[in-house]
Amino acid sequence: MIKKTSLSLLVLMLAYTAQADVIVNIDRDLQLLAINGEELTGSFGHTPQVTLGDGINQLVFRAEKVIHMGGNKNKYKSPAIVVKIVANNSQLLVQPSINIRDETMSKEFDRNPGVTVISQQGKVEYTQDVLLSRGMGLFRDYEKELVRFNQSNSVAAVSLREQSVQNTPHGTEGYQYNVETSKVEQLKVHFSQLKLSDEEKKAFLSWAVSQ
Repeated sequence: MIKKTSLSLLVLMLAYTAQADVIVNIDRDLQLLAINGEELTGSFGHTPQVTLGDGINQLVFRAEKVIHMGGNKNKYKSPAIVVKIVANNSQLLVQPSINIRDETMSKEFDRNPGVTVISQQGKVEYTQDVLLSRGMGLFRDYEKELVRFNQSNSVAAVSLREQSVQNTPHGTEGYQYNVETSKVEQLKVHFSQLKLSDEEKKAFLSWAVSQ
């Protein structure tokens, strides 16, 4: 059997991490581009959800939607929007500030791009600003742009002091889009740090699968 102290420790860790998450649900018309200064390079298509740690998190979004433009259907892409969120143990929903239904609405959004952050727990603290592109190329380096952005006086900038305590997404290889997957990955990390015999490891894995 697993040592009771080891198992109890793992259970407590799981309970703690389950309570210390900020789960961000993302509207289908928003594309997530970066989290806490790191660009999402391996993500294709819409990211519906990401699980972050408590505290300060900085996300970059862009509105993307197929609409009628000039008589044809084209994909509209908005300017990039930096959103700084301060939240603890929360379920959030991020959505465009307006419903971009047609070309007229897309032009209105271009003039004033933004998102709305809603919390199931009530009021949530967030600020936002546009991440302006300085180049004319097709591809942007969001990581470099965010370094410059965070050195500015923008309300959505994250200072060096804040970056030192800033959270990164849970998981072994970056960003977890499923809450349960995130918890499993956290368990694996905690599990790997414990000194257990082979029999104890097998027993724990059997217990974890049954939960």
